[in-house]
Amino acid sequence: MHVTGSLGLTGSKMSIVVHTEHPGVARRVLSLLHGLYAIETEIRVSRRKRLQKRRGYSVYVRGETLGILRDTGLINSRDTLPTQFVRRIRRSIVRNGIGRRAFLRGAFLGAGSLSNPERAYHLEFVIHQEEFAHDLCRLICGEGLGARVIRRKGSYVVYIKEGEHIADLLAMMGAYNAILNMENVRIIKQMRNDVNRAINCETANLDKTLNASYKQIENIRYIQETVGMEALPEPLREVARLRLENEDATLSDLVRLTGGSVGRSGINHRLRRINRFAQELRDERGG
Repeated sequence: MHVTGSLGLTGSKMSIVVHTEHPGVARRVLSLLHGLYAIETEIRVSRRKRLQKRRGYSVYVRGETLGILRDTGLINSRDTLPTQFVRRIRRSIVRNGIGRRAFLRGAFLGAGSLSNPERAYHLEFVIHQEEFAHDLCRLICGEGLGARVIRRKGSYVVYIKEGEHIADLLAMMGAYNAILNMENVRIIKQMRNDVNRAINCETANLDKTLNASYKQIENIRYIQETVGMEALPEPLREVARLRLENEDATLSDLVRLTGGSVGRSGINHRLRRINRFAQELRDERGG
C-alpha cells in the first residue's frame, strides 16, 4: 500500500488502487484484502506503454477504505478523511518480528527487484517518498543487514549489494526458492573462480619454467660456442646435454632422465652453476 498504492475518486466515492506488473502480486493483494475486510474489489488489466509487451494490473478497492488506510499506517488512526498521508513507517506495525517480516515482504512485492546473481548481487526497493525510503533503510539495517539509500531519476532506491545480506533478507521474507537459486549460482561461480585460479597458476608456473629453460639453453649454447662444453665439469656437462636435448622438460622430467641419480635440488643447483659460468664468461669477454 505504501509503495505502490494510490487513491481514486469516482464521483463522491473513494477507492484505493494498488498497481503492479505482476499477476501473482495482484492475486496476493486480493487474497489478503478479502481475508481481512468486507470490501468490493475489481482488477483491471492494461498495457503500461504502447511499445511495452508487459501488462499492468490495477486492484481497485471500494468500501472500508478508511479502515485499510488506518491499519496500514497511511493516515492517522483519528482521521475521518484522508486529508494527508503519512509518509513514514508506523512503529506499531513493525514492533515485532512477524510485523517486520510481513512489512518487508509487502514492500518487496510492491517495489523490490533482485538482479540476476550470475552477473552481480544487487537487491533494491524503488521508493517515491524520501522519508519512507530512509525509514525502510533503517528497518533493514536494524536487522543487521547493510542497506543504503541513493537518489535515482526522481526516486529513492534502498539497496543491498552484499550477497550474504541479500540471502538473509530473502530468508526473512520467506523467499526460500530464491535463496536456493542464489546459492546454486554462488557455488557455480566459486567453482569457476577456483578453476580459473588453478589455470592461471598453472599458466604462470609454465611461463616461469619456459623462461628459465630458455635462459638455460641460451647460456649453454653460449658456452658451447665460445669455450666448448669441455670447459664444464662432468656433472654440469651431463645436465647441460640433457637440457639441450629436452628444451621443454621440467626439473622433474630432468630428474627422471638421469634415472633418479640426481634430485630436483641437485639438478637446479647445477643449472644455476651453468648460468653463473656463462655470465662470468660474458663479463670476461665484455658481453
